[in-house]
Amino acid sequence: MTARHELLLFYAARAAGLLVKPLTLWILVKLQATDASYFVATYYFLVAATFIALNAEAHIPFFKLRFGGEEISRHKLGIEFRNYTRALFSHIAVFLPLIMLGFFYYLGNVIEAAMFSLFILLEKFWDELQRYMIFSRRYTQWSLWFIAKMLTPSLAIAIAYWLKLDMMWSVCFAMSAFAVALTMTMLRQKERRMLLHSTTNALRSSTSQYLTAYKQRFAIAQLLAISSTNLLQMDKWLTGQAGLKSILVELVLLSQFGAIFIVLIDNLFFSRNRDRFVLKKRHIAEIVAWPRMFLVAFAYLAGALLVIAIFKATLGIAKLELLDAGMAISIFVIVGMTRPLTEHAFWHLPRHRSAMVDVATIATMGIFGYWALSSYGLHGMFVMLVLALSLRAAGFLALCQRSCIDERDFVK
Repeated sequence: MTARHELLLFYAARAAGLLVKPLTLWILVKLQATDASYFVATYYFLVAATFIALNAEAHIPFFKLRFGGEEISRHKLGIEFRNYTRALFSHIAVFLPLIMLGFFYYLGNVIEAAMFSLFILLEKFWDELQRYMIFSRRYTQWSLWFIAKMLTPSLAIAIAYWLKLDMMWSVCFAMSAFAVALTMTMLRQKERRMLLHSTTNALRSSTSQYLTAYKQRFAIAQLLAISSTNLLQMDKWLTGQAGLKSILVELVLLSQFGAIFIVLIDNLFFSRNRDRFVLKKRHIAEIVAWPRMFLVAFAYLAGALLVIAIFKATLGIAKLELLDAGMAISIFVIVGMTRPLTEHAFWHLPRHRSAMVDVATIATMGIFGYWALSSYGLHGMFVMLVLALSLRAAGFLALCQRSCIDERDFVK
């Protein structure tokens, strides 16, 4: 397969992946499978919102050696791979129990908390291997595994619904089988033994020893990853905590419209320009055509609202009003429009500054969003969330204006 065909398959797989989740949930809504649709909506949003907590950026030194283009010995590469996996599993050993406690508080059931902890562990395992495939430019391999990964839970859900099996256990069995198949295919026997050895060492190592390394290397990155990911999930956290099950299902359905916008922005403005953000510049407008981005955002939001207004009942949106649906999608639009600023901040500012902005935004969304939901209902909650994200965009704009090269530096 030629490089062009590989890239076409890569983008086609990503596009197909955007359809699988909403189609699965939509079918359950149309079948009026209330309990099943609520479980699936919770599964989709909880895994996406929380697996990033296991992010440690432990892969960076290994990836620099493996893909840096320099000649290196296998021995040195093996040592760095061992360090990478040991740090990753140490991180998981420390934080997975804490995540399970959070799940227990949210779900109120020990078994469900344990199962969802396993779900995010399997998701993190996929995240590590899919990153390796992309860096290796194995686009065909990644595409086939990605399609299989997206279809596996949907097939398990369909079988469980048809045969009246427990849906959570069915998804758990299917995703575990997928992880085993991925491991046996992607990793050689030597690498599997090294992973087992790293896991054993991680479980034996002291917590205090890892937390020292965590504070030095991983804390800010993890904080930034968790906060930035949950900017798109806070409406679901709040409605789920309030027990609004049908609203949660509809928000997960609507979030697929937002996800399409994020992918659209990525393909149009970032995929081929990301390396340019590393360069020094006077203005971010040297890289991003803001008028075009605003036009794309406005057209997409207007088109999405038109589709929802015409096909509201067909899409399974019964409880949410059109105004609320528009604000739910606007959350994705605002975050997508802020991405040039956050990308610039990533390369030119200390990480803790971005983390401070995102953590402050998450705290504002959580506290004031909960207050607004309790006092003014969904309208109030969405207004508060949109306002908080708009203030976040203004905060990053202020940071980036200070970090761009002064125009006088270009005058000789």
